[in-house]
Amino acid sequence: MPRQAVSPATEQRAVPAWRHEQEQERLQHAVEDYSEFGPGLNRDLRDGTLTPESQPERWTSDVAPLDRAMSRIPASMDTTRGVDWDWLPAGVDPRDLTVLTGRRMREPSFTSVSARDRPPLRFGERPILLRMHLPTGTRVLDLSRYGSSFVPERERLLPRGTSWRVHRVYRRRRQWVLECEVEP
Repeated sequence: MPRQAVSPATEQRAVPAWRHEQEQERLQHAVEDYSEFGPGLNRDLRDGTLTPESQPERWTSDVAPLDRAMSRIPASMDTTRGVDWDWLPAGVDPRDLTVLTGRRMREPSFTSVSARDRPPLRFGERPILLRMHLPTGTRVLDLSRYGSSFVPERERLLPRGTSWRVHRVYRRRRQWVLECEVEP
């Protein structure tokens, strides 16, 4: 098989087509699994029971492909996410979330958001709505391109370890709204 030419300026090696296809298959499998089992995967990442050392096969099949597929967005994007009370950091009184204003938050697992004004109905009715601004260059994975079960949600995945700053907190009807911005 002839070698593919690579510009010396890029200092990159050409990737054989079959390897690219394998990676796309792994990614599609990981996205399909995340669509079905994401909450369990994220729980295991949060509590530290899922690491490359503790579960190498699961890490290789479910986490690593998602990590590798993240790419930087060329333009800023506003997203939403509905969460339940158990999302709150320890010690925060659910009767007054204004204490979160100015706070930097970090999620050790993946964070799923919707590129819509309102999250899908099943998430939009949750007691807390995160309105997350993603600046240009934020790393994101568009799950709808890879077999997500929830294409109409316009689901995007933020990388493990994403941090954001809470800029504004207010109540709208019976829901708390947190306006946040992802930090690079």
